[in-house]
Amino acid sequence: MYYDNECETCDREFGSQQAAIQHMDALDHWAPQFECDTCDREFFSQRSANQHMDDTGHWEPQFECETCNKRFHTQRSADQHMDATGHWEPQFECETCDRRFRSQLSANQHMSALNHYERHYCYSC
Repeated sequence: MYYDNECETCDREFGSQQAAIQHMDALDHWAPQFECDTCDREFFSQRSANQHMDDTGHWEPQFECETCNKRFHTQRSADQHMDATGHWEPQFECETCDRRFRSQLSANQHMSALNHYERHYCYSC
């Protein structure tokens, strides 16, 4: 962050914040405030940054692999990754009956069913 009395681009210091603002207005020395989600480009308005990200496809990936958490720009890319790597296969196993699930949440819900342990646990052993 810049000091109140310093120019945002040339680092020149002024006696007051108002003098610094006047200098930046006169010479258009305002620093860019908006960044691209993907590359290092900076923009003076959110609209310009959004336009750049639209034109270049630089939006931050929004679609995540269900298994390895790798992120993708499209659901299709995420699905292709999961197909190619076998990440659709169930990865989480029940501790009692060895049934497998695609998410830890599903496995936990299965294991916490009211009579799950009673059906799969031998009290005699």
